[in-house]
Parts: sequence; structure tokens; C-alpha cells
Amino acid sequence: MTNQIIRDETSKELIIQGVAGSGNLHRIAFLLYRYKDTLTSSNVLILSPNKVFSDYISNVLPELGEKKIMEAGMEVLAAKELAGICRFQTFYEQVAELLEGQHTESAERIRYKARLELIQELDSFAEYAEMHFFEARDIVLENVFIAKEDMLKKYHSLEGTPVKPRLEKIASLICRQARSHDGESIPPAAAKKNQDGHQKYVQVPKRAQPV
Repeated sequence: MTNQIIRDETSKELIIQGVAGSGNLHRIAFLLYRYKDTLTSSNVLILSPNKVFSDYISNVLPELGEKKIMEAGMEVLAAKELAGICRFQTFYEQVAELLEGQHTESAERIRYKARLELIQELDSFAEYAEMHFFEARDIVLENVFIAKEDMLKKYHSLEGTPVKPRLEKIASLICRQARSHDGESIPPAAAKKNQDGHQKYVQVPKRAQPV
């Protein structure tokens, strides 16, 4: 079964979940060999959960005959993305805290995050956000008028589509359906000129509401 996973060529996206030796790195080596004319190690990025894993793969991949592959740890990404926003606990800080056994609240928090219930709560929150966080307003900009009902109808018709692509489609809708106050259609070129202005009125509140 592991060999079938490693050599699979039919799936566009493939998730291999398992401990070390499950075939994750061998899958990378196979793809680099199979598509060596179009795929190189510079096209691959490995996201590592911690330094321990990084050290492990740094030894395994060369043994598989592959050149150095780009690798980034989650802590490095978190430090970059959360800089100036909040501080996070590193892997080593977390392990040290658990080994000392003085922070029962921290241990309980980790157990909670490992439960299926958390995924269910996140799904529930995402569903709530999808239905309630988008606020549309009538757009009156120069000689263009777009009713909020039209935008809401378009937004909800795209259920299952991520929010950003939804807003982009709504912006396109504004350009296509722009009309004056008396209901007269406005040429697409004239409507497109104001697209940036329209997007300013398509808002997603920053503050989250409780689930």
C-alpha cells in the first residue's frame, strides 16, 4: 500500500498522513525522479512542525539522492506572520512547561486542542462567519447605483466558495450590472472605472461574533 501511495500519478492533491516512514519523503523523491524534466528540488517546499523534524529530513532526503530542498518551520512562519500581533509558545517552551508539570491549565488546553470537538466548533464558527460577517450596503458612487440585495444574493449563491473569491465575483457583478439612479444601464467601461470605489463598500467586519 505504501508503494502505491508513493507512486500514485492520478491524484492532483494527495495527503499522506502517518509517522516517519509512512512514505512522505519517498513520495517527494519519486516525484522529483518521475518528473525530473519539469520538476526540481527548487519547486518543493517542506513545512516542518519543529526543529526535530527538520533535522530528521535534512539527513533522509540526501540519502534518497535528492539535492537540498527548501524547508521552513512552523515557528519561523508564525514568528513572521504574528510579529507585532501576539507572542506564541515555541515547541521547546511547551515541552519544558509540560515536563515541569506546574501548569495544569496549559496541559488541559493542549488536550482540548487535540479533541474532535474543537474541529466541530471551528466548523460551526466558520459556518456562522460565512452567514453573518458579510455586510453589504447600497452603493451610490458618482452615477452608479448597486442595491445591497443584489450583492447579498450573489454572495449567498456562492456558498462553499472562500470569502475572498466571493468578494472578487461581487466586484465583477458590480461592474456588469452598474446602473444609474433612474435604472439606466451604464456601459461596462464606465462601470469598471469605478471598481476600486465599489470594493471599498464590500466589507467584512474585523470583530468576530460569538458562536
